[in-house]
Amino acid sequence: MRSKLFALVILLSVTHLLPASGMAKGKDRSPLKKGNQYPFQSPFLPGSGDAKYSCPVNTDNGVSVNAHAMNRTASVQLADSIYYWSWDTTSAAYLAVPFEKIIDIQYDGNNNVTGETWQTWNGFSWQNTSRGIYTYSPANARITDLRQTWNGSAWVNATLNTVTYDQNNNRTHDLRQNWSGSAWLNSTLSVYTYDVNNNQTGGLSQTWSGSSWSNISRQSNTYDVNNNRISELYQPWGGSAWVNHSLFNYYYDFNNNRVNSVGQLWVGSAWVNNQNIVSTYNTNNKLTSHMYEAWNGSAWAHDALYSITYDAYDNVISTSNQDWFGGGWYDGRLDSFFYDSNNNLIDYRIQNWSGFVWLNDYISHRVYDAGNYLVTETYTYWDTTGTMAEYGDSIIYYYHTVVGTQDVEAGKGGLSVYPNPVSDQLSVSGRDFAGIGKVEIYNLAGMKVYEANYSGYPKEIKADVSQLADGMYFLKVSSEKENVTFKMVKRTD
Repeated sequence: MRSKLFALVILLSVTHLLPASGMAKGKDRSPLKKGNQYPFQSPFLPGSGDAKYSCPVNTDNGVSVNAHAMNRTASVQLADSIYYWSWDTTSAAYLAVPFEKIIDIQYDGNNNVTGETWQTWNGFSWQNTSRGIYTYSPANARITDLRQTWNGSAWVNATLNTVTYDQNNNRTHDLRQNWSGSAWLNSTLSVYTYDVNNNQTGGLSQTWSGSSWSNISRQSNTYDVNNNRISELYQPWGGSAWVNHSLFNYYYDFNNNRVNSVGQLWVGSAWVNNQNIVSTYNTNNKLTSHMYEAWNGSAWAHDALYSITYDAYDNVISTSNQDWFGGGWYDGRLDSFFYDSNNNLIDYRIQNWSGFVWLNDYISHRVYDAGNYLVTETYTYWDTTGTMAEYGDSIIYYYHTVVGTQDVEAGKGGLSVYPNPVSDQLSVSGRDFAGIGKVEIYNLAGMKVYEANYSGYPKEIKADVSQLADGMYFLKVSSEKENVTFKMVKRTD
């Protein structure tokens, strides 16, 4: 039987950013996200809406690898184009032509994706299929997400998602519309509310009936004085009133770690226990276990155990799932994580317990270059015996060094920095700046490679950077009152 594997080739540019810059709430850098995030999580995923309990790199277990363990570089990878190849296991070779690609990936000055186009190969030529066009707020939060399809000769509107934010950049409205052929028709609307501490207190989901908005469901949250979420109430609309459905109550230790999550369902006229999650943490306040308990009618009974271990750098090195049966815990699944000396994740393995041995289910492998940029990824999925790979994916990342950068912070603090790129003399000036007292330059590893101090706090200085190696740097300019940091590129002419 012939099966297929898929390969992706992603052509990327690399733009260096300050670790804290461009990370405003709502920012989406990924050109790969074709779907949208829906407003409400399952009521029995405790804390699903809390950033405190979510991590950037998720496995389907719900655990995550630390962001720094994936890549410690101070850069972000910007895709230029993405190609997908099919792998034929019969001939053990990739097909000569990709079957799909994403091209024309465009960015604004803050590296937000503003456009991308999908094409497929029809056997003779590339054909447009769909494209996305996006806009952002000054805080880099996505405002509009327009999707269009190709009708054979022109782009045709398909869907439009419009988001509004409050002055604290909290998402307040999420409107989804479909194109009728001549106008945008409302589809769904989500409305969010927040307290003075920017905690989300409510979420309302509605659908368009043709003439007005009709309620679907709502979520209500409460918080303690430490801004820990202590309750989540979910209610569907009953036609004339809100009807209770599920409730989670959360409890915390003195370090504000959630140690207990009690889930209840509304039955008739009262709340009835359904699920209890007991959580433990290590001395670094890292989650080490979730024990799931089910209500048997009179008491909590063991159901499942999820355990996590870490290395000395707080990288997740294993997660395990066990089920309770007949008075004991029985192994189910084991996830293992392996890192290089720079704490980059290089191998991730999922194994299932057969009753006697651990059987491979999924293995991924990653390779990084000297700059800690991800170069290749391979994914292998195994058959039920755990002895033979059935199919897999391969991803290859290509980079080119940015030799110039649009300085999105130009004018910050009343300063200007030029030329950029620079070969020898860098000028820093600012009539509205409080005077230049010190100039420092740092490489991407955070090492200071240049420092100059100035008496009298002049309004303009020149820095000799001719001895610096070519590459990207961070320039820090300090006065008596403030510090301003820019990106700069050293390039020998």
